[in-house]
Amino acid sequence: MIWWHDFIRIIFITNTILAFYIVFHRKRSVSTTWAWLIILLILPVVGITLYAFFGRGISQENIFAINKQKHIGLHNVQEAITEAPKHVSPSDTSTAGEIAIRFFNQDDESPLTKNNNVELYTEGETFFHDMLKDIVRAKETINIEFYTFYSDNIGNRVLQLLIKKAQQGVKVRVIYDAWGSMGATKAWFDQLRDAGGEVLPFITSKNMITRYRINYHLHRKIVVIDGKISWTGGFNIGDQYLGKKKKFGHWRDSQVRI
Repeated sequence: MIWWHDFIRIIFITNTILAFYIVFHRKRSVSTTWAWLIILLILPVVGITLYAFFGRGISQENIFAINKQKHIGLHNVQEAITEAPKHVSPSDTSTAGEIAIRFFNQDDESPLTKNNNVELYTEGETFFHDMLKDIVRAKETINIEFYTFYSDNIGNRVLQLLIKKAQQGVKVRVIYDAWGSMGATKAWFDQLRDAGGEVLPFITSKNMITRYRINYHLHRKIVVIDGKISWTGGFNIGDQYLGKKKKFGHWRDSQVRI
């Protein structure tokens, strides 16, 4: 049984070395550092497993790569609003609204726009019907970002329409979360890629082992068409959002068309 004791000793020594390396190899707050160090030391092996799923942030390499990306269409929006009044008049919004506007104006990526028409949708049937109509009318670009993009009936309808638009020369781009889109495989999306579209999984789901983060996922639901029409809200792409899944029953959510 001596070998068993030696084996346990090796595990504890290895775990301790890994714990200190994992915690101190990147900058963290003092409280976070101590919390993870205690967990890693008290729970050998299990602690490292927990850290792999819960403790890792997005690497600096990936953050820098994101920051260097060209912000598609943002310059067009900024140019379009240069003629708009620089200040918000009292009749435009509430005092709280003015505070929010001033806050976002500090960020060049969140410009204030005016003269928008906003429609609210709370039923999946009308949402998908009107969104698909907008996609059909797209002339230049279709940019889609969803947490869930299932390969079910409505998912296939959307995908086939995107394929058709890509074949017509429209620039189609899709970002999805692989964890939230179970069943929507790379091979399934390859149909759109083969038609000229661009499809990418969210950054932390490209590799389920080395990049997976349980606390970093794509929860946006955004569609932007020709830089003029946008959809955002709580609906994802899936039959359950049409109330066609008994498990979920009638689905009530909110989506806006701008």
